[in-house]
Amino acid sequence: PDGKTVASGDNSHTIIMWDVNNPGMPIQLAILSQHSGRINSIVFSPNGKLMASGSWDKTIILWDISNRADPSQLAILNGHTERVEGLVFSPDGKWLASGGDDGTIIMWDISNPTNPSPRATLPDNNVVWTVAFSPDGKLMASGGYNNTVLLWDVSDPSKPSIIRTLEGHTGTVWSVAFSPDGKLLASGGGDNSIILWDVSNPAIASKLAILDRHSGGVSAVAFSPDGKQLASGSDDSTIILWDISDLTTSTQLASLSGYDGPVYGLAFSPLNDGRQLASVNYDGTVIVWDLDLQSWINKACQRAGRNFTREEWSQYLPGEEYRKTCENLPVHPSALSVESTPTPQP
Repeated sequence: PDGKTVASGDNSHTIIMWDVNNPGMPIQLAILSQHSGRINSIVFSPNGKLMASGSWDKTIILWDISNRADPSQLAILNGHTERVEGLVFSPDGKWLASGGDDGTIIMWDISNPTNPSPRATLPDNNVVWTVAFSPDGKLMASGGYNNTVLLWDVSDPSKPSIIRTLEGHTGTVWSVAFSPDGKLLASGGGDNSIILWDVSNPAIASKLAILDRHSGGVSAVAFSPDGKQLASGSDDSTIILWDISDLTTSTQLASLSGYDGPVYGLAFSPLNDGRQLASVNYDGTVIVWDLDLQSWINKACQRAGRNFTREEWSQYLPGEEYRKTCENLPVHPSALSVESTPTPQP
């Protein structure tokens, strides 16, 4: 939650914690090897003092990470009879929801993290891949193999009830996320699409838009801190950034490529207006992306040491009037020669 730490897990049954205070030079803080199966999900508590990890070994481990360099195991949560898939802390940090291959969601009371207890087991009857709480903690969304999203009333987490079933995907729902204001829900599916839902009134929640630029299943979705952008990660090895400030014209801002395999996790940094995005793929490789356009311009100018040539400008920005992009560098001579060429008189 402080934007300075990233945790990743993989097939080796280990969790690695990284200090990303300087994203360009991440520092490994700790390696945790208590699980005996693949790590499927890792989440931080809202106050950043706890971490939960879910595994194919059917367990959840609750960690004290107040000392990032020396995390300690607080408790092992046994309740699922199959692999643990999705995890999420409630906004107040007192509850943990877990979804599993056994077709259930378990609501864990972790107000005493050394002695957590299951307070409700919700039968979903399908593999539950993903769970998410709304920012106010009163609503929960879950998705799985039955191609639907379930909206739950969790105003009393010990007695959840289904409010509405959202139908629209034609494949497994791999990921769900609420917008920062709680009015939107994004769901990513095995049908290669993202659906944006209006959940401002959960009882009549409805489909607002479908984003379908990926060529593989959408396994991760995340909203930027201001709610104006959405990031989606896919089995097609790419991450797409979407401008959703106007839902009637949601547009693709960028496609990020850096993996050779599915992208399984995404998280915007709460720092710097969310201009950094962390991603993780199947083998646990973490990439921290700089989303600040001016930062990219500065880096490109520093590396190139010059402005665009006239030919490059025409190639990459056709129809745009030539101008300097590197303010501290002189205009390229090819542009000056064109500007100085007298216009033929009739």
